[in-house]
Amino acid sequence: MIVCSCNYITDKEIHDAVDGLMLANPIQVLTPGKVYKSIGSRPNCGSCLSHAADLIHKRAACLRGCHECACEVEFGQSEDAAVERQEENDNQIRVLSV
Repeated sequence: MIVCSCNYITDKEIHDAVDGLMLANPIQVLTPGKVYKSIGSRPNCGSCLSHAADLIHKRAACLRGCHECACEVEFGQSEDAAVERQEENDNQIRVLSV
């Protein structure tokens, strides 16, 4: 799904950027500007920022282990696969935190 029509940024690109930023520094505060910069872009008209911020914060929460949403299941994975992926993410974040 296109999130930013000015820059043609998709939700997958935002998720991938959040994943990469969180792996690099799991305790950082993510903002739309930081995520857009990591994609190689910047906000233009700004109409996408509230939706982008929502996607960013939900994705970051899931990577931190919120376990309160079914976001991974929404991406077409079974619940078992979502739990397995969450465990892998938790392990990667623990390794980076050491």
